[in-house]
Parts: sequence; C-alpha cells; structure tokens
Amino acid sequence: MSLTERLLHAQEETHYHFNPPEKKHNRTAAQLNAVNYIRKVNAVWSLFGSAYIIYDSIRTLRQRRGKSSGERTSSYILLALSLCDFSSSLWLFLADWTSPDPFVPYEETPTVCKVQGFFVQLGLCVPVYNASLAICYYLLICRRHQGIRSKRQSSNQQSSFLRSVTPMLLIGLPMMWGLSTAVSGLLLDLYHLYGPMGVCWIAGSPIRCAPGGALEHTPQCRRQGQLDTYRLVFGFLPLLLCFVVMIIFFTIIFFKVRKRELTSEKWNKSWMQLDTGGSSSLFYNDTNNSREEAPPPQSPRQAEESKKITANDNNQSNSGGEETKQEERPKSPVELELEAGVAVELDDMPTFAELEACPLEMIPGKDPEEKYSEDDNTPKTCSFEIRNSANTVTTTTTTTTSLRQSDKTTSLRRSDKRRISKSQQVAMQSLCYAVAFFLTWTFPFISWITTSYFLKRYYALDVLTSFFLPLQGLFNALVYLRPRYLQFREGNPDWSLWKAVTGGSCCRRSSSKNDNNNNNSQG
Repeated sequence: MSLTERLLHAQEETHYHFNPPEKKHNRTAAQLNAVNYIRKVNAVWSLFGSAYIIYDSIRTLRQRRGKSSGERTSSYILLALSLCDFSSSLWLFLADWTSPDPFVPYEETPTVCKVQGFFVQLGLCVPVYNASLAICYYLLICRRHQGIRSKRQSSNQQSSFLRSVTPMLLIGLPMMWGLSTAVSGLLLDLYHLYGPMGVCWIAGSPIRCAPGGALEHTPQCRRQGQLDTYRLVFGFLPLLLCFVVMIIFFTIIFFKVRKRELTSEKWNKSWMQLDTGGSSSLFYNDTNNSREEAPPPQSPRQAEESKKITANDNNQSNSGGEETKQEERPKSPVELELEAGVAVELDDMPTFAELEACPLEMIPGKDPEEKYSEDDNTPKTCSFEIRNSANTVTTTTTTTTSLRQSDKTTSLRRSDKRRISKSQQVAMQSLCYAVAFFLTWTFPFISWITTSYFLKRYYALDVLTSFFLPLQGLFNALVYLRPRYLQFREGNPDWSLWKAVTGGSCCRRSSSKNDNNNNNSQG
C-alpha cells in the first residue's frame, strides 16, 4: 500500500480528532500528493543550502587568524545549525520510505521509523541554535565596546573566564538539549507515525489511538494522554521560548544600533561646526576669536605643584618682594609634536635675534636694504627678507597646527563611521537570519495550535508547513551569501547576479585561459 493510500485511510480514522463530524474535510489523493511532493522538493533545496554552508564554514574556520572571537563563535554556531538542519531535511525527504503502515493495529513500529523520529527531534535544536545566534549577535554588537574593565586582578580573571565560557555555552547547550530529548524519545518509545503528514515523531502507536479512533481504549493506547505533554515539552514550548528570545534580543540590537547612529550624527554636526569656524566651549577661545586645543588633564601631583607655585606668587606679591618666574606647565604630546614639526620645517628661518633687530615699522623713504638705526648709538639692520621670513614663521606654525587638528578630526570621524557601518552590517545580517527563522517555523507553530487546541486542520496550513519547514537550509544559505554578493556588487556594479554570487570565478578562469593562450601564441 502506497503512502497516499495509507494516509487516505488514516484520515478516516482520525477525523474526529482534527475536525468535528459536521465539518469533516477529508483530503483527496491529489492534495496529499501535492503536500508530499512540495516537502520533498524543498527538502532537496535545503540539503544543498546546508551542505554549502557546512563546506564554506569549515573552509573559512581554517583561516580564522584574521577573525575575532565573536565572529568565530557565530561561524561555529552556524556550522552546528547547518549540520542539524541537514540531517532533519534528509529525513523529511525520506519520509515515504520510513513510514509504517498505520492500519496494522498491533504491529511493532519499524526501527527505521524510530530512527527518523530521532533525527526529526534532533532537528528541533535548529530553532535553539537560532536563539543562540541571536544572543551571539547581541554580544557582538551591543557588548563589544561596553566590557567592564577593572584594574583588579579578580575582575580581569572573571571577565576572561566569562569570555571563554560563553562560546562553549552558546555552541554546546543547543546540541546537548537536542541529543537529550532525542535519546529520551527513543528510551520512552515515543516515535511513531505522526498524523496524516506521513512523518515519524511523537505520536501514539498505531495512529488510530487518536481520540475517537477505533483503538482509543485499548492497552496499546494507554499513553495517548501523555503524548500531548511530551510534544509540548520536547517541541513546541522550546520553540515558543526561541520566538520570545529572538524578538527580545533583536529589539535590543535595533535600538542599540539606532542610538549609535544618532550619536554619530550628533558628533558629525559638532565637527562640522568646528571645521566651519563654529564655537565650542572645549575647542574655541572667545577672547582671541580663534580655535585652540583644550588643555591636557593634569595629574594630582601636577595639580599640587601648580597650587604651590600660585601660593608662592601670591605671598611674594603681597610682601612686595621680587617676582619669581612661574614654572611652565608640562607640554602635551600634541604640542611636542607640533614644535618638532615646526622645527623640522623651519631649519633655514632667521633666528629670533635677527627678528628682534628689526624695528616695528619700516622708516618711509629709506632703502629696505640700507642699514639704519633708531638712534645713532644702536645701529640695526632690517630687510624685507627677514620680515617675509617672520611672516612665513607665523603662517607655517598656524597652518601646521590647523592641519594637525583637521587630521585628528578626520581620523576620529572616519573611525566612528567605520564602527557604525560595521555594526549596521552585522545587525542587518542577524536580522536576515531572524527573518529566515520566522518564515520557517511560524506556520508549523500555528498548525500545531489549531490542531491541539481548536481540534481543526486546514489544508492551507498543511501546504504552507510542508513548503516552509524544509526550507531553512536554503534561507540560511541565501543570508550567508548576502555579504559576499553585496561586496562584489559594490565593486562591480555591471556584474550579473550569478557572476556576483560566484565571485567571478568563472570569468577569472576564462580570463586566465585567454591569457595563457595569448602567451602561447606570442611565444
């Protein structure tokens, strides 16, 4: 008996469980075949997508020296997720050859059906890995620049311990949960043909143990009342928890990235005001009407010394004593760099003694090159060359200072933009994985609610469940290829979709072959 015939007979025995007698909606053979073929075709696409992620993740993890620990953790989570999804999609594809005959009342469930139920239950760790991936992206985006760094050794040891344990928990806990529930299902003999979908999972044996079925009160159906509890604890309650976790963490990620964008815009506006000559209490001097660098912060020792010098000056001024020369404050590294840069650029400039020899104003009617003096006893020399050199000194110093300040401003803005853009890219990638998760598991969850609590089955929900449930591997592969596609598309806007996805490997091979042919012809 084919699977379609078995399912047609099975729904006759179970329609009391899924629909009231007055609203009986039996499935035709064409409808059941459509659901079956849709599940098979999409499972094949999911197998290819998961296999590609597994291959590329292993290849890139071997070259992980350039990656951070957070990126490696997300790669390991995605690798484990793809492995579980590959096994689940494979057994969804093989459902026809592993389903038992539902109309042999006391026949023992075949071993291959139990194996299928084991891997289907193990595949339910995929949504748990999606929640783990959401937590990983939260730590990577929101907690990367907010780590509490204390000077005490105990706090450093605690933070390093958490950084080493967190990846292990994010990768190991979902797999431990999936294996424990799958093995528990084998030990409790829970895996049988589940409903008219033709998949082995947590169900009664045989299928006519459903409420209203012919074998409802037989000894073989004594555990039927417990099966709903097992399905709730092993399947749908963790799925609901994953929905809640992903919604919470992705909401936090969205608001965090948005806050960084607003902060970046605020700082960009302030830097624009500085570049255009706007005023600022930290970088602008109203008395001199010119921009100045804020004084560097002083250490406690420097503050005490400055207070002592100020007190001595006040005492000497009150007592009428001679004024002492106040010590200069230590120069900041920026000032030292500026002086060093000016000294290098002004090696050939005149000395200050030569500049002091010049009067404040040129005497009219005199030759610039002629020697003259303000009085007869103090002859001095002055030329236009020295005055031009003095103007060059002032202009060069001002230009060097402004250039260094503009370079610092530009570097700060560029680093801030790079940080914001990287956070935006990671947030968008994590959001795409969340969309793939919700598309895959929303319709199975709704179908379970309508079946368990409203005692109804809808053919449209069966079709949507069969269509989207096996497709998470394909969705994850598309999201996995998205950054690569955007990167090649940005550098080569005239490329086609296939050429951008493959990275131009085909074109590089053809171009290399053409180059070799040209070299051979020239030789």
